[in-house]
Amino acid sequence: MTKNKFDKLYSQLILELGLNFEKGMSLIIRCAPDYYSFASQIAKLAYKMGAINVEIDLVDTTLIKERCKYQDLEQVSKLPNYLKNQDEERTKEKWAFLAISDTENNTVLNTTDKNKLAAYTNKKSELGSTGRKGRMNFEVPWCIVCYPLKKWAKQVLNSNVEDMRNLLSKILLLDKDDPVQAWKDFDSEFKKGNEFLNNLKIKTLHYISPITDLTISLKEEAIWLGGSDECNNKPLFVNIPTFEHFTVPNKFSVNGYVTTTRPVTVLQSQCNDIRFEFKDGKVINCVAKEGQDALDQYLKTDENACYLGEVALVDERTPIAQSNKIFNNILFDENASCHIAIGAGYSVCLSNSKDLDTDEKLNEYGCNVSKVHTDFMIGASDLNIYATTYDGKELQIYKNGEFTF
Repeated sequence: MTKNKFDKLYSQLILELGLNFEKGMSLIIRCAPDYYSFASQIAKLAYKMGAINVEIDLVDTTLIKERCKYQDLEQVSKLPNYLKNQDEERTKEKWAFLAISDTENNTVLNTTDKNKLAAYTNKKSELGSTGRKGRMNFEVPWCIVCYPLKKWAKQVLNSNVEDMRNLLSKILLLDKDDPVQAWKDFDSEFKKGNEFLNNLKIKTLHYISPITDLTISLKEEAIWLGGSDECNNKPLFVNIPTFEHFTVPNKFSVNGYVTTTRPVTVLQSQCNDIRFEFKDGKVINCVAKEGQDALDQYLKTDENACYLGEVALVDERTPIAQSNKIFNNILFDENASCHIAIGAGYSVCLSNSKDLDTDEKLNEYGCNVSKVHTDFMIGASDLNIYATTYDGKELQIYKNGEFTF
């Protein structure tokens, strides 16, 4: 597929399907400088669709690297308070939020001082906490996407951008006559899986494989979501593509050990082959073959950064998994593999969330509240998952990497 055709179809998909963008809305696009051209094309289309304001926030990791290099721990965490005011105003006015994941510069900060990087990241997260909560609670429309450029194509395919566009076109359904409608048709079928899981009323999930033995408990009020989400009574797709059924676990009832099966970026460092041990919900031990320092810093971000916030089920027959590629990007890799997220939980996954209207109430109830949220892929073709329901039934819902329903 040519670049012009890909960009045009992808821009339309992001705005029309991902954000359900309408006349009178405003939009913030966050991306690295490498993606400015594509971000600009999305911005122009948004204005054509009736946008009031469109702003592009550039995040340059090379500058973050230099900042950490030349500043001390105190200086690196000094950020202007206007960032907080800006975040609060955008959230209050319900600006749509689009993030273009940076796949070109994912190794730039690998050797950066992790203490300084954590201090900078934590402060940035603190100043953007209103927007993050607004997105986690689906109070504002948001979407995360990837865009193919040279380094990512080389990393994933050992080939050129054209081949990467062709691969992504199939995964993103851009090769269909009407990509937006194709995703809507897929969504209506996919949600039958949510319905099945919700009807089960699952109490515990037991994950078993040669490298994993983990039990996760769910509250009776836990709701399985996946496919399109809802924001202000309108459907949207937070991730494009998306193939996961997810819910929020009881943060105080996770026990056993689990080993990751795909790499993940934590504090801008690649982490691989991670074994987490949980006791009463908390990570009590973490050992990684790669990225140990970054993980240690991550788990100390705040008092809840070592608790689980999400559990997600993904069939190994998804087009991403079937490509047999490691994308080294969380958006694609999490939609190819079952995963857990350590950090903040989605309160929207609880039927009684309106009663849990403070961070204290959420935490006390078992929905984790944290500054961070990172997915760790744990799925594989030899993973089996057994469910125990609240009415005492036991059944296998996942066998050798595939759903049984």
